[in-house]
Amino acid sequence: MEYKDKTIEELVREINELRERIKELSHPIDEITGLYTWIHFLNFAEREFERSRRFKRPMSVILLDIDNLKEFNKVFNEKCGNQILKEVSKRCKENIRNLDFLGCYEGGKFILLLIEIKKNDAKKVAERLQKIIASEPVITDKGPATVSVSIGIADRSSQTPDLSSIFEKAEDVLFLAKKEGRNRS
Repeated sequence: MEYKDKTIEELVREINELRERIKELSHPIDEITGLYTWIHFLNFAEREFERSRRFKRPMSVILLDIDNLKEFNKVFNEKCGNQILKEVSKRCKENIRNLDFLGCYEGGKFILLLIEIKKNDAKKVAERLQKIIASEPVITDKGPATVSVSIGIADRSSQTPDLSSIFEKAEDVLFLAKKEGRNRS
């Protein structure tokens, strides 16, 4: 890489990006949510996908997106948004099996890998999580916040031959849920 043609600001930005990447790789748990970081989730998911494929066992993915989190951060502040992230992740963790794997996806999204679960059963899990998350407001520094999530579900099938295709399918379903009015799966 050539450094002589870069400004100091560009070099500092690159150094900071590398520091963040190193931090992400060395810390398996997200500081705000207490969930696995995307990198660690992905490593686990790749192994489970291979096991599921090899032994022809079911595996499903649930992608949860907190509705209107960006707007909440704008109206109030990021600290309150983080309080919502923390509480939603707590409600999810408390209501899944120990062998399932919950991680951060991006922004206000969480991803749940359901081992030995078919898509129909994954839908039941998703609906239960939706109800639990919306059942009572999240208490923030700015007062109670009504929270809902939109959900995308996908499973390992002939239409999802690899892990990235399962994630893409879950994202497509999530996009449709949000387009149809949020708080849907």
